[in-house]
Amino acid sequence: MLNVAYCRVSTEEQAAEGFSIDGQAEKLRAYAQLHDLGPVTVIQDPGRSGKNLERPGLQQLLAMVEEGHVSNVFVWRLDRLSRNLGDLILLAETLGKHEVGLHSFTEKLDLSSATGRCSTTSSGPSRSSTGSSSPRTSASACTRRPVRASG
Repeated sequence: MLNVAYCRVSTEEQAAEGFSIDGQAEKLRAYAQLHDLGPVTVIQDPGRSGKNLERPGLQQLLAMVEEGHVSNVFVWRLDRLSRNLGDLILLAETLGKHEVGLHSFTEKLDLSSATGRCSTTSSGPSRSSTGSSSPRTSASACTRRPVRASG
């Protein structure tokens, strides 16, 4: 099973923010090493917009996930995967369905466990430990509500 760092930057962003694909890859490899997750394969989409999922590197990553070759995906920020919230939720669901952990370095996000997925139900895309995609169901599966006495 592979750990994959997905790195994307558009030409405009690279110039404005100054954080290159190589810089992202370096940080993501260090993150994997720090968490003792093993070697990292880098897939990149240089000069590609995050507005949709039509990117060669992302399609390669998704094919590898579907084939069962990936255990973890690392990104610098979630918007490296997609700038479209609907697409981002779809990607998180796809990774969860295949039991692939999603780690975002900048957001300190780790969706590789049920605890990580539950902790993000109210703040971003996730899957509950029951596998439900409904936000209401996901939230209820991860939080306990106090029982109130009637009377």
